[in-house]
Amino acid sequence: FIAEQVDSVVCHYTGGEDDGGYCDNKNMYILIMTIPALPISWIETYTFLSYLSIFGIGMATIGMLCMFGYLGAKIHNDEQVAGELKVFDAFQTFGNIGVAMFVFEGNAVVINVRAETINQDRYPKLLTSATVTVISMFMIFALIAYSVYGEDCNSIFVLNLQPINGLVTFIYLCVCINCFISYPLQILAAFDIAEQHPFFKSGSNAKLRRVLMRSAVIIFVTGIALIIPDFTVFLDIAGSLGASVIAFVFPPLLYNIEFKDTITTW
Repeated sequence: FIAEQVDSVVCHYTGGEDDGGYCDNKNMYILIMTIPALPISWIETYTFLSYLSIFGIGMATIGMLCMFGYLGAKIHNDEQVAGELKVFDAFQTFGNIGVAMFVFEGNAVVINVRAETINQDRYPKLLTSATVTVISMFMIFALIAYSVYGEDCNSIFVLNLQPINGLVTFIYLCVCINCFISYPLQILAAFDIAEQHPFFKSGSNAKLRRVLMRSAVIIFVTGIALIIPDFTVFLDIAGSLGASVIAFVFPPLLYNIEFKDTITTW
């Protein structure tokens, strides 16, 4: 996602595809981003990552406010894309279930963050307020964006912001910073689970083992990003196959195994 934005901006400011600009280098930017992603992935606590997260959320909020202004200007100037707006499309609903399930995996992060908060009693109220605010904001944003671009709305919305100018470049910057900072926050939950194995907790080289494991995972994920041309399709597949099992199949199975002596047939 970030590589596409960077490639789009660099291509534009170097002359564009028609004038020999520096274009179509998304894979190179993906590899470059691996360099700062590696040391960031070595951070082991949510407490430290929270400071980066606050900055990322701030940048995302600024970027979204700018996009609201951008869309408002489109509506004011009557520059909406012509076409019929669909109120409901069942086929599109099923097509996005995978992404919805992928997002559901954030529960693991929520639980881990709560474990490191100072005041755990206030955490549920703060989480509820934050979740309602974010969901409401995204729903309003999605409705406005769809009313402007209709069926031409890109799955990565910021790619609709054309032509590229100073405001659009700033929006790209805000969104990319937020995405990059949120990456280690999301993957830390997976690292925490993997590092429960004694191999990563005992011995004089335990710290080195964790660093090497995390580095290997980052490199592996980068390889997947290089191979798959449309990552949103991958999220659909991963979400529908993996997240649904993790969210709805494994929990009751594990519960039945843990409390098998107290469970009755009825």
